[in-house]
Amino acid sequence: MKYLFGPVNSRRLGVSLGVDILPMKTCTLDCIYCECGRNSQVNLEAKEYVPADDVIKEISAYLDKNSNPDFITFSGGGEPTLNSGIGKIIDFIKNYNPKQKVAIITNGTLLGNPEIRARILRADIIMPSLDAVSPKIFEKINRPAEGLSPEKIINGIALLKKEAKGEVWVEVFILPDINDTLEELGLIREALLKISPDRVQLNTLDRPALAKTLRSISMGELSKIKEFMEPLYTEVIASPKMVNMKSMSPACGNILQILSRRPSTLEDLKALFPSNESVLKRYLQELENSDKIVRKLEKRGEFYKLK
Repeated sequence: MKYLFGPVNSRRLGVSLGVDILPMKTCTLDCIYCECGRNSQVNLEAKEYVPADDVIKEISAYLDKNSNPDFITFSGGGEPTLNSGIGKIIDFIKNYNPKQKVAIITNGTLLGNPEIRARILRADIIMPSLDAVSPKIFEKINRPAEGLSPEKIINGIALLKKEAKGEVWVEVFILPDINDTLEELGLIREALLKISPDRVQLNTLDRPALAKTLRSISMGELSKIKEFMEPLYTEVIASPKMVNMKSMSPACGNILQILSRRPSTLEDLKALFPSNESVLKRYLQELENSDKIVRKLEKRGEFYKLK
C-alpha cells in the first residue's frame, strides 16, 4: 500500500487505518517533538501533493477486502490539510459507507482558511493541536512557517468548532520546563475556553523525538494539569488499548511501512500482528541484520526505527 498504513492500535481511536496523503515532512511546522525528523522546508501551500483519485482507489480496494476499522484517520508524515484533495477523499469514504468514521489529526495551522475548513467538515472527529499561546513558546516548540501565529491558530480552531458536523478534540502536547509553567498553561486554558472543544487531550513524549534533550512529563503532573483545565472536559491520553483484531501479515514491507511513520516498541508491533509474534521477531532480526532498522532505548522501552 502506498498511501495507507496499518491498521494500527491508536491511543485515541482504537483500530485506525492510516491515510498519508503527503510526501514525508510536508508540513507547516517543524516541531521539536516530531517523531518524523527535521523539516527544513516548512510551507503553507495547499495543493494536491498526491492524486486524490489514486488514494481513493487504494481505500476502495482495502475496504472491499477487509473489515471496517474503527476509524480511517488522515495522519502520517505531514499536515494533511495541505493536500487540497482531502475533501474529495473524505466524500468518497462517506459515500461508500456512511457509517465509516473518519478522523483527521491536524496541527490546526490552516483552519483559519474557510476553504480548508469546508473540505474537512464531514469528518467525525477533527483533532487539532495547541501546544503554546505565547509567541516565544510557540516559536520554540513548533518552529512555524512564516506568517503563522498562535492567535491565528486559535481563531481557526474556534471557527472550526462552530462549523464542524462532528467533534473537535484539541491535543495539548506537554513538554517539561517549556510549556508546563503556570503562566503558559493559564494562557492555553484561556484559549481552550474560547474554543470550547468537545475534549481536551493531554499528551507527552513517548517516542524518540527530534530534539534529543526532550523528556516526557510524569503521569502525576499530567493529572495535575488535567485538574487545572477544569471545567473543560480533559483527559490524559492512555497507552494503546489492545484490540482483538484480524492480524495482517508481519512481512518486512509492512513493518517498514509502520516504522517509516512512527518508531515502535516490540509491544506496539505485537499489537498489530497479534497472532504472528515469532514471525514478527524473525523479520525484525532480518531488518536489523540488513541494516534497515535500529533499536533505540527510550523511557517507554526499546524502540525500533528506520536507520
